[in-house]
Amino acid sequence: MWRGLIMADGDTDVAVPRSSESLVELLGQLPALTCSLKLTIPKWTAFTIDHLNLDRRLQHLTLHHDNNHGGFLAALAPLLPPSLVSLDLSKFDQDELGRDLFPHLPLTLESLTLQACALTTEHVAPLTTRWPPALIHLDLGDNQLSTVPTPLPFKLKYLGLKGLTMLQGTRVDDHVVWVCALPRSLRTLENAK
Repeated sequence: MWRGLIMADGDTDVAVPRSSESLVELLGQLPALTCSLKLTIPKWTAFTIDHLNLDRRLQHLTLHHDNNHGGFLAALAPLLPPSLVSLDLSKFDQDELGRDLFPHLPLTLESLTLQACALTTEHVAPLTTRWPPALIHLDLGDNQLSTVPTPLPFKLKYLGLKGLTMLQGTRVDDHVVWVCALPRSLRTLENAK
């Protein structure tokens, strides 16, 4: 049984074909992975999902891309394994995340990374009423938030906000609401560039 795989287009550790079509074909040949899957593919599409074998026991999923096309996250969302504890969808489209993915986040999710998705406070707002209850790591760095969404998960230990322009050159008074709403469980607040 395979426990994990890191496959990246052009990665020096794993030799994979350079074209998206070849990568999609390769996905269909992989066994079901039960621990960790990290893939970087030049273009994710709804068609790609047909070739992605997500085992119900998968715990860690990282999907990166250069360019995703509409429909991928809508196809992925209902297939997210209930055992998933970490999910990284950095650089995915903000509208698809809010509309297609957020309502389907597994309750077991402990870590959610959404860096550089062009998310605004309005995109993340629906999550504030339904954070996965186990969430302890949330990375929203390099997005376009005007403020930190509140309330935050009550078990949160790490909050990544690096690269947010809202934190640069503003008055402390502009941040009182969300700073006061930080959960007592928080141990790390990352805001360095």
